[in-house]
Amino acid sequence: MKVRSIGGVLLLLCLISLPCAAQSSAREKEVDLPSSKLLLLPAPGGPQPTNSFPTAVALSPDGKYLAILNNGYGTEGSKFQQSIALLDLASNRLRDFPDPRLALHAKQSYFLGLAWSSDGASLYASIASLTDPDGKNPGDTGNGVAVYRLQNGTLLAERFLKLPGTPLGHGKQFTYNPRSVAPGYANPYPAGLAVVKRDRGDALLIVENLADDAVLLDARSGKVLQRFDLSRGKYVPAAFPYGVVVSADGSRGWCSLWNASQVAELDLRSGKVVRQVALMPPQRDIDALSHPTALLLSPDERQLYVTLANRDRVAVIATSDGKVEGYLRTLIPFTAPGTMGRYIRRIRPMLQVPSNQPSLISRLQMPRTPTCSMPSYGGPPRAGSRCPHLATPCFLREVKASQKNKEGAIAPACTCAISLLPPGINR
Repeated sequence: MKVRSIGGVLLLLCLISLPCAAQSSAREKEVDLPSSKLLLLPAPGGPQPTNSFPTAVALSPDGKYLAILNNGYGTEGSKFQQSIALLDLASNRLRDFPDPRLALHAKQSYFLGLAWSSDGASLYASIASLTDPDGKNPGDTGNGVAVYRLQNGTLLAERFLKLPGTPLGHGKQFTYNPRSVAPGYANPYPAGLAVVKRDRGDALLIVENLADDAVLLDARSGKVLQRFDLSRGKYVPAAFPYGVVVSADGSRGWCSLWNASQVAELDLRSGKVVRQVALMPPQRDIDALSHPTALLLSPDERQLYVTLANRDRVAVIATSDGKVEGYLRTLIPFTAPGTMGRYIRRIRPMLQVPSNQPSLISRLQMPRTPTCSMPSYGGPPRAGSRCPHLATPCFLREVKASQKNKEGAIAPACTCAISLLPPGINR
């Protein structure tokens, strides 16, 4: 009887200890995030920690490395320096390369621009400064482009292409900390940049955020080859150009005008602004701007995709004539408007548009004609009817088989096609 009693007690203790062990195991798989959220491991995709505030990514021409620009205040691991990380896509190994020029109290910062050279041997990153734009003080770089050399999977700082002050046109006035620059000039403050492949060497198309212009720069000498005036009136800055993309043949470029609700098309050979395309501009003076940010060309370069951060839309523009073909809706359920992220990526056959909120991302199908495949909960959809998921003009092309939503309810799914006219009507 004593043996049975002892065995029963041991069994009871084991049963009691199992939940405690499970809780301990669960605690070991919980990671506290700075956003006050918990990350449960193992997480899908094998996420890895980065330095603070990653804002831009660039894939190397050979597809081997993904460069990640971290322009926050830094972390303890980076000695509170900004950095560029390299993710080896074959091994999934992430290495971080802090830049001592961008320490906690530096007078310059990474901003947005990040691009590989056409041969993949160098990496360019825009560096901007408000307080010492010309880099006059010791340790200050001023505004320009940092050039890094890739050597055996390691990034090495190689040189710095300094951007000169931007000359203002007749009658224009610089209003953003005007004492920091010489009279008659604006602070260039470089934002997005793109590489223009040329036979005689790469060039860089850089948008100057506080100078309301874009500049074409020789990537070797730093010589200014062309300037494009994007200003909107007497006062500079007003348009705040942000992102940029270039055609494969290097003949055309597009830049987003964050504070103008427009995209500007540039002729890189003639040095002229071809057109400016309005994207969901405000209808009244008190209405919010649409804030165009990131840009992406379709594989055949027939369409230009532009994220509108303040509309939760992706604009689709025909590159042949600059007409807006439609808008892809990216608002994620149960989130507030205006949470769209600031870059856009193509992972065939999808467009990825991150949200500013952690762990949220919109994925839109992207064949030659942009489409959206999402469940519809507003009743059975019919071909030819207006789609509830995409902003007008868009009509359903076909209705697919039903599928279950998260609550287990059956919901028909639709496939949508961007169209300026309902099906059956010729354009």
